[in-house]
Amino acid sequence: MLRNGDGHLKNFGLLYDEGKVWLAPVYDVVTTTIYKYERSLGVFVTDRTMALKLRRGEKHKPYPALDELLSFGRDVCGVASPSEVVARIAQAMDEVLANARADDRIAPETLRAATEEWLASIETYAGGGSTGSSPSSRPRRRNRKVLAR
Repeated sequence: MLRNGDGHLKNFGLLYDEGKVWLAPVYDVVTTTIYKYERSLGVFVTDRTMALKLRRGEKHKPYPALDELLSFGRDVCGVASPSEVVARIAQAMDEVLANARADDRIAPETLRAATEEWLASIETYAGGGSTGSSPSSRPRRRNRKVLAR
């Protein structure tokens, strides 16, 4: 959801305690889609692929659609209610964006680019983007109007 194309294996950690194992909190998270790179002949593009595939045998690693993400959470990771996790992540993203606007250490252009990417991601994943409904027919999140300014 953060559009971090740099999520390779060294950026994930496991915690162990008394025979239990779980994922460590996220770290080294970068919204890589705000950075364009130059291809041949001076054409600049945005990489919209992940560093890792979700499933064995996939040829490409694009960011997953909502149904793919929920299926991965449920079937591979054993998350009982992946849609609730997606909603919590979207709410946290809203809160981080609100805090970032008050932080003068963040360059305005970086904040603008990250805000655009994150709001699009929140709309895709928490707003029902893969259901085929139009943006106007989906319920808007309470904080969206404030964040979109």
